[in-house]
Amino acid sequence: MISQTLAWPVLGLLLNSVSAGLTHRGPPLELTVKHEGMLKPRINADFPDPSIIQIEDGSWVAVATNSGPAGDGYRKLQVATAKDLLGEWDIKQEDSLPDKGWTTGENTWAPDIRQVYNGDYIIYLSPEIETGRHCIGVARSKNATGPYKYDKEPLICGPENHKGAIDASGFKDPASGKHHIIYKLEGDATGPTGGTPIMLQEIEGDGTTFVGKPVKIFDRIGSEDGVLVEAPNVVRLGNGKYVLFFSSHDFRDPLYNVKYAYADKLSGPYTRAPEPLIAAPNFGLDAPGGATSNEAGDTLVFHGWCPDDKNVRCMYSVEYEYS
Repeated sequence: MISQTLAWPVLGLLLNSVSAGLTHRGPPLELTVKHEGMLKPRINADFPDPSIIQIEDGSWVAVATNSGPAGDGYRKLQVATAKDLLGEWDIKQEDSLPDKGWTTGENTWAPDIRQVYNGDYIIYLSPEIETGRHCIGVARSKNATGPYKYDKEPLICGPENHKGAIDASGFKDPASGKHHIIYKLEGDATGPTGGTPIMLQEIEGDGTTFVGKPVKIFDRIGSEDGVLVEAPNVVRLGNGKYVLFFSSHDFRDPLYNVKYAYADKLSGPYTRAPEPLIAAPNFGLDAPGGATSNEAGDTLVFHGWCPDDKNVRCMYSVEYEYS
């Protein structure tokens, strides 16, 4: 396969092509979680950064960041299945990514599962490489539950002056039929703004062939987001608005949360909601984040520290609505 590595020398210009502070000019959008009281985990075990897909028989498959720490029972790619998105889930005990490919085999973060034009399933992952950086890669399988195998090389590693690229999320725009990847660059976030830009890259239906160059659609504001924004996920609602879900602050910080911004166009500009959609201590949650919406735009899955074990992150799911 011809290398899909991005032409990074032009990235400096592209990063400045869209301002994170631009304001949406359409009517405001408000999302509301459809739940009251304590929220119980759907997966009461270590299953962070979940992503979901509904397969041909109507059932659901979820994938998650590696189980940890490395050792017996370690899974680089976690997979779970359910008949109902809001029902009970079963975790697959086998590692659904048995080979480490071009990675170290450790710290395999934030998988995102999609189905491509030929019916195969691909997963965007953010594994560690030998230098300690993280690159976005692709793993493939004929079956949604795996086993998956890495492509021969990384897809996106980011500029050399960055720590890498992580948190890729696929999106097929219902309005245009075009495919995209949304991801985060690991940059210098020591200033009052910027440093962890959210990027948008158009791709072909195969999920890996780039169309044009990436553009920045969002970035952190230190006074609101702390050290970072991450875990981008986009959905187009029934009213035509694009919603960008993201998390801010470090995942170990009690302030970690699920936020959202909205726009009339996929490329923005995005307007931030005034308050997080999901944050502690609401619903009895502890550091909720890493959210993914279903394509219908009415249910979120996300993680939070497990109520019975604050060393691991459980998966939660909840319905939401817009007005």
